[in-house]
Amino acid sequence: MRLLELFAYLMNVGLLFWIFFKPNWLARRYFVVSLALSTLLTLFQLQLEGYRWQMVATYLLTVFLWGIVIKRKVEFRAKKEQKNRRSGRKKIFLGLLVLIYALIAGILPVCLPVFSFESPTGTYAVGTVTYHWIDLKREEAYSKDPEDHRELMVQVWYPSPEGEKGKKNSYVPYLPRFSQEISKQFGVPAFLLQYLHLVKTHATVQSKLSEAAPKYPIVLFSPGMGGTRFQNMFQVEELASHGYIVVGMEHTYLSVATVFPDGKTTGFRKMNLLDLSSSDKMTSEIIVKDIQFVLDQIEGLNREDSTGPFKGRLDLDRIGIFGHSLGGAAAAQMLLLDPRVKAGINMDGTFFGEPIPKSGLKKPFMLMNSESFATKTEKQPPQKMLDKYKLTLEDFNKMTKDIVTRSQNSLAGGGYSLTIPHSKHFSYSDFYMYSPLLQWMEGTSPKHEHRRINAYTVAFFDRFLQNKPSSLFN
Repeated sequence: MRLLELFAYLMNVGLLFWIFFKPNWLARRYFVVSLALSTLLTLFQLQLEGYRWQMVATYLLTVFLWGIVIKRKVEFRAKKEQKNRRSGRKKIFLGLLVLIYALIAGILPVCLPVFSFESPTGTYAVGTVTYHWIDLKREEAYSKDPEDHRELMVQVWYPSPEGEKGKKNSYVPYLPRFSQEISKQFGVPAFLLQYLHLVKTHATVQSKLSEAAPKYPIVLFSPGMGGTRFQNMFQVEELASHGYIVVGMEHTYLSVATVFPDGKTTGFRKMNLLDLSSSDKMTSEIIVKDIQFVLDQIEGLNREDSTGPFKGRLDLDRIGIFGHSLGGAAAAQMLLLDPRVKAGINMDGTFFGEPIPKSGLKKPFMLMNSESFATKTEKQPPQKMLDKYKLTLEDFNKMTKDIVTRSQNSLAGGGYSLTIPHSKHFSYSDFYMYSPLLQWMEGTSPKHEHRRINAYTVAFFDRFLQNKPSSLFN
């Protein structure tokens, strides 16, 4: 809970216990004053921190308490005989009801908190701008309309001068439509995600690009299957604060939901990642081409940026890439296939795409593994799973062997392999920040893991894009 939420909750629940266990005239006077203070505190909380649905039980409790005051005129008698009429069993029953209510009122805001990101550690403030780009050279492979072309939502985070004022960036853009699309696809109530508009980021919308350097290196970010461009906010803002222009993209139809400026929304097309050939094809023909198109657009911004700050300020000789899961596979593919990209990180991604040669990627590369993946031992999958995906055991074993070989080849010639202790697959994203329940179930500490991930990410690109030494790579 946020600070004012916690105080309002504790005061209201305390008053509820007071009603049942302190029904006397002396308590009545203090009760009304306390209730007034509690109401003021709740109003301050709504004004300063903002409404979220998880606190509805606490808000309703305030109304309920005032209802008792108005209806009964706070006629709690201190007469001993009345007090004695209350049986011990009744008190226990009422106490249990109050306790259950208090637990319900407290659990919701705790389990779905308004989480916060740690402040970026670099010397720059962070600015951000969002683009909607259409690739007129490519038809949309996932649309039935032959007139549809591939459309992408792309967000850029960049170094900004300290003290720059302006509107702070929303964590989830177009949240109402985004939550409606997720509700439609997965049956999750749309209101469940509305509290995310209270989550604050550190980036200022359309702020100036810092003049501290003539040009800045570029780092591309590609999310995984079902991922979003904002899913690694902990990481993109950190990189921007250290002097990088970070370009995050959403792979339309492979993201859980993509909302365009005109309101059009696309959902998520589920893929069979156990079909190695189709996963290779999707990575090479959809995701990699998305990244290359975005890189073309970035080059265009460097030539001419009539409405923004990037003309002549993008260092096209220093381009890196990082990605999570399927986006990590695409990052390795960009190193293999596109000479413009000089260094890359795969965060816990299976190596789909073109086979990686035994000689390696021949560019600086780091594979970040989750501990859950690094320590996993392959077991024979159940026959039901093989039947579901129309695989034989021989097919599965061959696919597993191919993937292991690709991973080993990627590190040939001096690649780095890093395993973060206690990390899981989604530790390389913001996902575990969404609820302490997720952290408890997975046995993970996201902020601790994010600090380590950020330290190695910044050190890697500092070394290989800016030629800055780092003891982390000794």
